[in-house]
Amino acid sequence: MLERIVNISAGSDYKNSSKPNRYNKSSNYLSTFSSSLSDSISLSPATAFLSSVNWYLKKLKKNNNKIEICFEFDGFDFTANVNQSGAYFQNNIEYDIKKITEMMVERFEVQILILSRLNHINNNMFDPKFHLTVLSDMINKIIEFSRYSYSISVDSTGIMKIFSGLEYGLRNEFDYINTCLLSFLEKYLTVKADILNDEMEYDNTLIMEKIHLKTF
Repeated sequence: MLERIVNISAGSDYKNSSKPNRYNKSSNYLSTFSSSLSDSISLSPATAFLSSVNWYLKKLKKNNNKIEICFEFDGFDFTANVNQSGAYFQNNIEYDIKKITEMMVERFEVQILILSRLNHINNNMFDPKFHLTVLSDMINKIIEFSRYSYSISVDSTGIMKIFSGLEYGLRNEFDYINTCLLSFLEKYLTVKADILNDEMEYDNTLIMEKIHLKTF
């Protein structure tokens, strides 16, 4: 297991990245890095891509066919779990998402677990998004709902109503996140991100599996 701080200049050779003053803005998008992958893999194209989409990579860990990626984007902390089978990625990505926000005099941490199904890879979806407006709207609505509800769970009628009312916009945002994530993996692993469809059929391409809210 490799634990280190990585500073790599986009467009430079990996072997030269450790030289002083040979990094630029894009190096800031690669933070504490954890991986069992070989050091021989070039990170420069992947790092440059992170800069273009404004993501901050906190951790990347690969164990057999499972890849865990932790990144920050627009104030959200994402932990994505991706299953890989040979040259293919499974068509379901699990996102554990946390957001800390303040409303009035209270501070909240909302954690949601979302399963996103990949129907296809949208390689044309590359107008960078810098804000997740629909996901932020859902977080705010969940916090408002918590003010007059004793129970916050994915099964509660109020939470289901919030989710279903924003589902179309959420799908668009997660399609974008999925596309960026797989594009990053293509560049990092130097593979083509083909999707392996499983035999299970889902009624929805986006499923909220868990929700937790705490104040502090």
